[in-house]
Amino acid sequence: MAPNRILRDRVAGQSAMFRVVFAQHHAGQQSSLGRFLGISPLTAEARGSYRGALGELLVGDVLENLGQRWDVLHDVPLERSSLDHLVIGPAGVFAVRTANCDGMDVVVDEDELVVVGETRCDILLARMEADEVAHILSAAAGRSITVQPLVVVVGPRRLTVRSEVDDV
Repeated sequence: MAPNRILRDRVAGQSAMFRVVFAQHHAGQQSSLGRFLGISPLTAEARGSYRGALGELLVGDVLENLGQRWDVLHDVPLERSSLDHLVIGPAGVFAVRTANCDGMDVVVDEDELVVVGETRCDILLARMEADEVAHILSAAAGRSITVQPLVVVVGPRRLTVRSEVDDV
């Protein structure tokens, strides 16, 4: 398979799904009693990755319906992580980070995304990922490419924006 096809063949949430399988592989089997009682067999580590994978799949489905003028790549490998989605189309280039907050209260306050009282670094990471993608695309294109970072908050119970983020 040609190298350029490998990236196109990646699916939304692919890295997160790998982390679920990896975590569960090292967890061992669930007890018979646990199975009988219907207790989730997922470890705490696997549950977080599973939630992330579900969010990425949902956002990936939406992005796939943007139309033929848009090019959507999923789970794009970066130097230290992977970008959930890269979207290129008439309105520009977008680095999309997914935050699955299904059923949780979310507050956006300047550069902070606060989920159920805990500050997460999604906004900072979105900027860093967009900068890395811009650097890679600019080097490949031989000219400056601007990449807009996006954070997509999936399924919050309540989303409160105390102060908007200028660039994300």
